[in-house]
Amino acid sequence: MESAAELPKKVYRVDLGAWFLSIIALIIFLAMICLLLWSMVSQPLSFLKGVQDVCFLTLALFAFLLPLPYLNDRIEVSAEGIAYYGLGFQIFTPWTNLAGVGRVRHPHAFLPRPVGALLFRSPALLDVPIREGKRRGVAVIETRWLIFSRKPHTYTACLPLFVPESLARGNLAQHELALYLSRYAPWVFAELVQRV
Repeated sequence: MESAAELPKKVYRVDLGAWFLSIIALIIFLAMICLLLWSMVSQPLSFLKGVQDVCFLTLALFAFLLPLPYLNDRIEVSAEGIAYYGLGFQIFTPWTNLAGVGRVRHPHAFLPRPVGALLFRSPALLDVPIREGKRRGVAVIETRWLIFSRKPHTYTACLPLFVPESLARGNLAQHELALYLSRYAPWVFAELVQRV
């Protein structure tokens, strides 16, 4: 049962724009497959045509797969702390481990600008399950090997705030997340208010 001081668990997901882009990518991918099949039927098969078709299909597949790793990204806040869930890894830190706010460069090539981040007092432990981090009250990074893993070792000192996009672009002090910071990490909230 929640105490009067506890805020409810809240999940922030990827904005609808990313979902819309992935649907467009799927439509493009299916259209490219249809064009490829039509081209295979309408023209005689040759080695050069086969190489061209394989390159075309590879490009279409890349365009379709590009947004997929981001569609399940989310940030979850609760009385225990704050967690980021991504495709290749998950980060959790208790509120007491937050030291402040800053800007970090996201290690992914498609986000060249710095994003807002919550900085840690103590570095996160790598390859430790989130449930263990919550039990022990320490920051952890749980990795899952996947083809789209995004360098979890670069996040041992911070939790980047790039989900949702409105949080990454906007002023954190004016976002709903500031309510959780003011309740569970008032020293971080005070720093946010001073920066505004």
